[in-house]
Amino acid sequence: VQLLQALAPYVDIWCVYYRHFTSELSPEQQQTFKTVREQHRFQVWTYACDGPGKNLSPDTYYRRLSWLAFSQGATGAGFWCYYGPDPWDDYSGDIHYELVYTAADAPPDVPRIEAFIPSRRWEAWREATEDYEYLHQLQAAIETARKAGTDPAAIAQAESTLQSVVVEVLEKPTVPGRYNQARRELTQQIMRLGRASRHAQGQWRFADSLPQKMHREGGQ
Repeated sequence: VQLLQALAPYVDIWCVYYRHFTSELSPEQQQTFKTVREQHRFQVWTYACDGPGKNLSPDTYYRRLSWLAFSQGATGAGFWCYYGPDPWDDYSGDIHYELVYTAADAPPDVPRIEAFIPSRRWEAWREATEDYEYLHQLQAAIETARKAGTDPAAIAQAESTLQSVVVEVLEKPTVPGRYNQARRELTQQIMRLGRASRHAQGQWRFADSLPQKMHREGGQ
């Protein structure tokens, strides 16, 4: 605790290993970090470095990470790593983490439309960043609606949906279609708040709820 307090004034962004949000810190340690964070107001990012990456699930590891980041108020997320040596050779002796493959070294039967060929894990990460934008849009829409004096019942419903979809995705990321269903529920609440806010304020711009881009890193 003393070390954390001593370092905090000099930290702008604290990048926390993702398991520290869930299992590797005791409740007391998590509360200490939360207290120091509130006192010093530094940004929090999170990262993951499990591996080998090719053995990890696109949904439960890569896509889920942005939902965990949002649930903890983190504004950035990353992982190890975007690219590494010999991505096509699983028997090179290296531990493979990379998410893209090079077309130049690809086997003859692989299409060479792009210089870098994305894996399903890289595509899942793209979906993860878009998921975060949906979450942030609803969060921002709630704040805008509250300032506009929108019907409290509409705001409460939106807050309940935001909380419930995050919990459900984090607990059941392997349920088929769960991510897409979550996006639909988030979009419905964004649009409902828009209609309710127009009644309260006379006008409402959807663009007002758009988030700043989430910081994204691939490691390496």
